[in-house]
Amino acid sequence: MIASLRALLAESIDYAGIFPPARLRLSEAMRNYAHYRQQDEAWMLGRFVCPASRLAELPVAGEALNGSAPLRFSAIARGGETAEQFLANLSADINDIQAFQTLHDKHVLGDVLEVRLPPEVFAGDDYRDAVHLLNAVSDTIHKTGLLPMTIFCESPAWENVERLIGVLSTQYSVHRTQSSSRPFGVKLRTGGLDAAAFPSPEQLAAAIAACRDAGVFWKATAGLHQPLRHFDATLETWQHGFVNILAAAVFADAHKLDEFHISQILQADSADRFQFDDQALVWHDLRVDTDQIRTARQRSLVSFGSCSFTEPCDGLRAYGWL
Repeated sequence: MIASLRALLAESIDYAGIFPPARLRLSEAMRNYAHYRQQDEAWMLGRFVCPASRLAELPVAGEALNGSAPLRFSAIARGGETAEQFLANLSADINDIQAFQTLHDKHVLGDVLEVRLPPEVFAGDDYRDAVHLLNAVSDTIHKTGLLPMTIFCESPAWENVERLIGVLSTQYSVHRTQSSSRPFGVKLRTGGLDAAAFPSPEQLAAAIAACRDAGVFWKATAGLHQPLRHFDATLETWQHGFVNILAAAVFADAHKLDEFHISQILQADSADRFQFDDQALVWHDLRVDTDQIRTARQRSLVSFGSCSFTEPCDGLRAYGWL
């Protein structure tokens, strides 16, 4: 395995098989995940993604995981249309997470919560409502003893993404360090079931640059099944590639790239644009060595959610990268 590619993709794919377009039954998705953990490509596998409200349905007996390491899972919060509803649902989410962890003890490890913030907290011209809500989230999580838990916050719309990044930058110690008591990151939606759900390369580049400048780490979700940017004839739109996005994040971090050059990496649709070897990843005249890639992954793009694990692996094989 090429060292720079492994550094770029290590534990990068959070498996979300129950979500569209796959929409598998929970038991089937869990069987898949247990199977993937035994495969040669398991080093790319991250957490199992499941709604907090459905954790109790997960068949996580020790034998389901073949007696291996604990099941790492990311819980999807219920959310809410208002701040009041959101916080009430958050209490239910936490209860579900705690009950699941108590039931399965050492067999499971839930260290990520993904939350979609209610639209009303971005209705004003300032950050006040969003700040108040995130303070309440932080306090609630802290009091329940679920920390250390990473909380990825999703904006209800792309036009609010940079405002959310600003909230996290100004209000919290957002780097994932051992001493951080409020470990918030951003969740960026990179696709969906129709063309309108896919942000442009320019929109995504602006968000990547904003996260880098603010010191905010992030995860991506949706539409990332193939390594490279490609045109989907069914949806009639260009879809982002996960190698593009990971490479854009690490080059942006290591070289302080501007939005234009980040966008150029996101738009690369040929495998020969990226050169991997055991020492570094090269794009045009820019180079990031393997240690820089690992560092950038820790403080930029942590992982991406995908309803498939086999499609990304097959795509990498098709380019001779796996």
